[in-house]
Amino acid sequence: MMAASIAANAKEIENQPVTLNNCGVEFAQEGNFEDALDCFLEAQCLAPDDPSIRKNIQICLEALDDD
Repeated sequence: MMAASIAANAKEIENQPVTLNNCGVEFAQEGNFEDALDCFLEAQCLAPDDPSIRKNIQICLEALDDD
């Protein structure tokens, strides 16, 4: 029973950067680039080598720079 609980927790933690990235995409699609950037930066802390997160951060920074 304990092993199943640990495995479920590990899977949830593993998926957290994906969830944060998806949340950031939703914010960005709404034009809310500040909240999107927050999500992407948090996701990057958890998955620093993910190129899609880095690209999303770049897109947000460019959008915010244009404002």
